[in-house]
Amino acid sequence: LLDANQQQLTTFQEDLDSALAGEVPRYSAGISALRGLYSGLSTTLKSIGNAGKQVVAQPNNFSPDQKTLLLGLEKRYQPFINKLDDQVTDASDLPRLDLEDIIRQLNPDANPIVIETAKDAKVLSFNDVWPMMEQGGMAASVAFKDRSFQGEQKIASAILQLTNPEKTAVVFVRYGGPPLFVGGMMPGMPRAAYGQVRSRLQDLNFDVQEWDLAQGTDPPEIDPPPARTIYVVMKPESPAPNPMRQQQQPTFGPQHREAVVKAIGQGGRAMFLAGWFPGMTPSMASEYEYGDFLSQNWGIELQSGVLLLQATAVGAGEFRLGGSSPMMTEIRYGDHRLVDKLSSLRTVFPYAAPLRLVEQVPNGVTISELASCDRHEGLWGVHDVQKYIEQMRNEYQVKVPGDQEGPFLLAAAAVNEDAKLVVISGRNFCTDEMALAVQPMLSSAGLSLRSRNPGNLTLLVNSLHWLNDNESIMNLGQPLDVSTLTITEGPALNFNRALVRIIWPALAVLCGGAVWYVRRK
Repeated sequence: LLDANQQQLTTFQEDLDSALAGEVPRYSAGISALRGLYSGLSTTLKSIGNAGKQVVAQPNNFSPDQKTLLLGLEKRYQPFINKLDDQVTDASDLPRLDLEDIIRQLNPDANPIVIETAKDAKVLSFNDVWPMMEQGGMAASVAFKDRSFQGEQKIASAILQLTNPEKTAVVFVRYGGPPLFVGGMMPGMPRAAYGQVRSRLQDLNFDVQEWDLAQGTDPPEIDPPPARTIYVVMKPESPAPNPMRQQQQPTFGPQHREAVVKAIGQGGRAMFLAGWFPGMTPSMASEYEYGDFLSQNWGIELQSGVLLLQATAVGAGEFRLGGSSPMMTEIRYGDHRLVDKLSSLRTVFPYAAPLRLVEQVPNGVTISELASCDRHEGLWGVHDVQKYIEQMRNEYQVKVPGDQEGPFLLAAAAVNEDAKLVVISGRNFCTDEMALAVQPMLSSAGLSLRSRNPGNLTLLVNSLHWLNDNESIMNLGQPLDVSTLTITEGPALNFNRALVRIIWPALAVLCGGAVWYVRRK
């Protein structure tokens, strides 16, 4: 034992010398080694004292002096043990030095980026700037084609974190259902619906919290207090009946709605995620619990009983519906700073119910249309879903009389003095599955993974920045893998017009004429 302890002391001395010998001494590493040494010695001495008592209690041939020696081990060692434990406690209270963490991350092989201010600094690794598109792989072995560039977003986030110590809180408000940010830890356990989205928002210097109204009507206490709180309000979920429980969870009621309204307050900031939701049966629509609040206070009404469908025309008045029919993708964006860069990003509004602006807008409220669908033959709003379910066995489907025709409003923003509000209609619009979905695409580098719906996350982030009065950093970090490109007016656009309308057709005519001339000979 003495030999082993002497070896530990020698190893500790070498580690301590190494930690203090560098250009920047690594004091935290030395303290960590010291704490490990003292903890090990304390545990060993305590074990020796306990073992002495146990040995004496067994049948033995020890002399009285030997028994006294063994029984007294614990008492004799205790003063030294107390000193060791006090040192471990003192060492544990010492904070890690930020400079040491920064130096540790400046590995020359890691391609780091350092963002500095006069008082602090932050290091971004290669994997921060070029994260993997799909989770679960080994970061070192993932090629560029399976990564997405987020340098602009990450650098802007680092600057925000260094220059704005007071964070803005984003509180996701739900009633019932599984936790939003925790899941997938055990086999067979469903993954968290907003786990990755939360990480993205935390990277943008938001303090992301969760408030389950079913567990209490008081908002969560946030420490340290945020500079501002933005509430992302989700549709309440009805508790599933459980025959094994005598007392069922109560349904969402006026007291829960009033708690949310009170938390938002007069000059508050909030985003409401709405859409079409099934009711008692999958074919019936559920009422929207916050509908009266939005229409009466903000002039925005959700037609919760109408499901938007887009279909493929196969004949006059004949359509074919599929699994993607409830997904609105043909989006027209309004004239608003929040969405002025989204035209090149594919955005999906799943299971949307149309919004409608009331005729008499409340005093002081200014409403802006953010996203809508234009009217066309293959898009309409369904009142009775069951009638279309019955048609699914047919070769094609026809519209049911009385269904709504477009255009349809999908997202709107409103302002009333200092208060701001965003309403987005699209069930599960910004879950991990929808906002961070990836798909394989053929590119010059081969088959690679690309963002499927990059506009969903951008619209969510832009909305939060707009609600937080940070319009200058909206649209940062847009994925570079979108499938469409917006070219503004100028030489580039004129060249593309000439290429498509004149040069390519002329080349086709010349090639065709050359082939005709050669074949004539």
